[in-house]
Amino acid sequence: MGNPVFAGTTTTSGSAWLTVTAVGAQTELGRIGRSIDTIQTEKTPLQRQISRFVIRMAWIGAGAFALVWGVNYARSGDWVTALLFGLTLAMSILPEEIPVAFSSFMALGAARLSNMGVLTKQPQTVESLGSATVICTDKTGTITQNGMSVRQLYDGAADALVPLSGVLSDTASSVLEYARWSSETEPFDPMEKAIVSAFTELEPTKLISLYPMVHEYPLDGTPP
Repeated sequence: MGNPVFAGTTTTSGSAWLTVTAVGAQTELGRIGRSIDTIQTEKTPLQRQISRFVIRMAWIGAGAFALVWGVNYARSGDWVTALLFGLTLAMSILPEEIPVAFSSFMALGAARLSNMGVLTKQPQTVESLGSATVICTDKTGTITQNGMSVRQLYDGAADALVPLSGVLSDTASSVLEYARWSSETEPFDPMEKAIVSAFTELEPTKLISLYPMVHEYPLDGTPP
């Protein structure tokens, strides 16, 4: 009683009464979303290099414009013609094709990654992946199988953890067998599914039909 259940919580079994105390942006999930929105996206090293290069070329173009305009105006005395000459040279110096070229490179990198089974949501991710040597990630259910499996058993008689990869002792086999018969006949809980899968793999001859469920007492708080 009194334990909070946050928005986005997933339940696999059971029932409960809940009182809604917040919705939308007032929930904990909404607060997380607002905090993520406040994070400013930093420019990648390539974007910073391109920005510095464009600024330098813009200064060079401005200098060339002033020089050409001054020389032509001094010779011809026609400030309009000198202005056109200066603008033409300045526009030819500005690297207008750089955004198109780098966008094409990013698109080619994204296409190559997609062929390898990696989908990129943002173009700058391609640059980051190209210079990464180790990627650490934690996204259960997306890059994993979204399931559980039994790897070890605790053998109380031996007071030790027993891996399922080898031959189990009689006491360890009893632990797994009792765990199996304590589970649902057709389990839907991930943990019970893992127990049933491990038991079926180690004891394929023991069928569920040999031990049918006669009656199941509901967990409604009333003693049987």
